[in-house]
Amino acid sequence: MATICKCGGVRRDGECNRCGKAKVVEHRPSAHKRGYDYQWAKLSKAVRSEEPLCNDCMDQGRTTPSEHVHHKKKLSDYPELKMVRENLMALCKACHDIRTQRGE
Repeated sequence: MATICKCGGVRRDGECNRCGKAKVVEHRPSAHKRGYDYQWAKLSKAVRSEEPLCNDCMDQGRTTPSEHVHHKKKLSDYPELKMVRENLMALCKACHDIRTQRGE
């Protein structure tokens, strides 16, 4: 039986004629399991209050409300900076997604 793939191709036996075999998606642990607890929620809210507009959008002349808090230095490289205010910046969801996808 054939189905339509997300890319618009035809999927038969687990393989799409456009994008190939289905990729196995690994699910990330929940935010809470990754250590984003009550203390993080308080700090994140404070950062967004201090920086109500997205930093990246402002650099491009746009005014977009901030929704997320981003670590300037990656947590995987600098776990000790997780709760350090100077390592945080407020971003909108789109800009945060872009930075996260780039591995920042």
